[in-house]
Amino acid sequence: MQYKVASNNNYSIINNQKIVELVFNKNIDENQFSINPNPASNFFNLISGGEETVIINLYNVLGEFIENFSCNQNSHLINVSYLPKGIYFLKNINSGLVKKLILQ
Repeated sequence: MQYKVASNNNYSIINNQKIVELVFNKNIDENQFSINPNPASNFFNLISGGEETVIINLYNVLGEFIENFSCNQNSHLINVSYLPKGIYFLKNINSGLVKKLILQ
């Protein structure tokens, strides 16, 4: 099976499906949110770094949106036991900061 990728401003087209591009920006304060443990299995902690409410979008390795989480506490336990093992990305929608999550 072949995949054809065509890139546009904020998304890519793979086999006629619109896929969100994730941009890693190292200039953003790394303390805006953190995740642990990483790698995780059934649960991970989403820890906000001082923002009142952190809204995080979860994407699979293809950049497809899976779910979003809202954390208005310092730490929030996230259940990911329903997801298959693999690599995922968590994106803070306010700042654009992206972190990789490994589920094993």
